[in-house]
Amino acid sequence: MYVVLEKIKLGAERVAIAKLKQKDLMGAELSGGYIIRVDHGPPDFRAGGQGLEYVYPQARVMRDPVRAPQREYLSNYIDGFRRAIDTDDFRDPDTGLRYDQYIDVDAWIDHNILNAIAKNVDAFRFSAYYHKQKEGLLAAGPIWDFDRSLGTPYDARARDAREWKQADTDGTDYFKWGWWGRLFEIPEFRLRYRSRFWEVLDGPLSVARLHAMIDEMALEIGPAAARNFERWSSHPPRNDSHAAEVLLLKEFLSDRIEFIRGELTLMPY
Repeated sequence: MYVVLEKIKLGAERVAIAKLKQKDLMGAELSGGYIIRVDHGPPDFRAGGQGLEYVYPQARVMRDPVRAPQREYLSNYIDGFRRAIDTDDFRDPDTGLRYDQYIDVDAWIDHNILNAIAKNVDAFRFSAYYHKQKEGLLAAGPIWDFDRSLGTPYDARARDAREWKQADTDGTDYFKWGWWGRLFEIPEFRLRYRSRFWEVLDGPLSVARLHAMIDEMALEIGPAAARNFERWSSHPPRNDSHAAEVLLLKEFLSDRIEFIRGELTLMPY
């Protein structure tokens, strides 16, 4: 269904981080807030071995020479995180800080889980947002852009619920791509990830809870579904029925969760 969405941006009801002012060029005031992303566009800067774009403050603002201390702070912070995960003890040799003193581990784990359970084949590589509150840790999210996920027939990589990644494609490997590959080599991170995945599968992301949520959304959409398919006739519903689309989503999630439960049981950590 085509919908109107708010953009990811600074705001009390959006990404609730401190406003970064031009004059905030020292100490704690320099530490946030920031929103950055990995996306299709040419990167505004590179840090931690990754091309990144500014979201807040916007790139045109961050290019101002007076913002140089903010640019330097953010780049150095992300570089420090990368140095930490690249060492044997997962501690930045330059600062002595551990990787979990750079990132909000719980937020990163939840971000991975939400993309993995939806089988978002573009996860982490495109439309991947990160934010940092003033004096806070770098958090993954908010989540964004799930058009190639959840069993959609319009991308073959997303169809099969019973695999992490379709073989021989560029779909995201949730456990190896970019920074994530090193994080999953950290024993305590793997343990927290597995524990959290079990927690949500037995709670808010259980099949029963997800199916109930889908039913509520389908009811709320109501006759708008028919209008949607009339307007976008190039993408007709299966069997000329919105109910068939709803069933596809339910079946995908049931199969996906069953698959993931089996994988978690087999994981040697």
